[in-house]
Amino acid sequence: MEQVIVLPVHNALPSVRAILTNLDEVTSPTTLIIVDDASDADTRKVLQDFPKFRPVISNTTLLRNERQQLFTRTVNRGIREAVHRYNAKAVTVVNTDCILKDGWLLQLQQALKDPRVGMAGFWDNNYPDVDLKKQPYTEMKAPGYVTGHCFTLRVEMLREIGILCETDTTGKVDPALAAYKGQAHIGSERLLCNKANLRGWKTVYVNAPLVEHGDGKSWGRDLRWLNQFVLEPLWHPCDTLDEPTWIGV
Repeated sequence: MEQVIVLPVHNALPSVRAILTNLDEVTSPTTLIIVDDASDADTRKVLQDFPKFRPVISNTTLLRNERQQLFTRTVNRGIREAVHRYNAKAVTVVNTDCILKDGWLLQLQQALKDPRVGMAGFWDNNYPDVDLKKQPYTEMKAPGYVTGHCFTLRVEMLREIGILCETDTTGKVDPALAAYKGQAHIGSERLLCNKANLRGWKTVYVNAPLVEHGDGKSWGRDLRWLNQFVLEPLWHPCDTLDEPTWIGV
């Protein structure tokens, strides 16, 4: 299954340089969508220059939020671009603080051969309690989740259940996920996994040590800071694959 990679970026220039080089070294020809969340001038220059020097990435699209929108909206913008512009059947999201190893994307593609797998990802080395001893990949029981540092989403599932939560949630949410309600940043992938599980889609971890996560080098993980963040909307809130109504950039 052909996939499109979405790379959300916010500053952290050393990580950005590293992941762009890493993607070229270990990824087969593919389409890369970089979504820059109002990064500084130095980071922006590197992103603009990257398409000129890439030896492997077959096609690169660079999008930019002129005003910061945080992780979830940045990722969603890339997902929508992948679906509406490239007609992607699956979208892979990779954080800039990841280290990728040979075969990482192929393993995610293998996981999606099961038609009921809607989300597949790699074990996060920052969460060592996950049991990945089963082969070839471990099914996580509801409300199990795939961490958002590196994961693949089946577009068929997204059309059914929506994308990452940009707005407050409605209806019942598992108590363990209640802290993430209304956050336009942290926990949105857990809410999506919860929705997927409730609709009968599988969320699985690939049982292979092919991705290392640096954890929080771009947006950070401080919930108190995020609660103080005034999110000036670039678009009307929307949690579906439909193109949002643009207000301004």
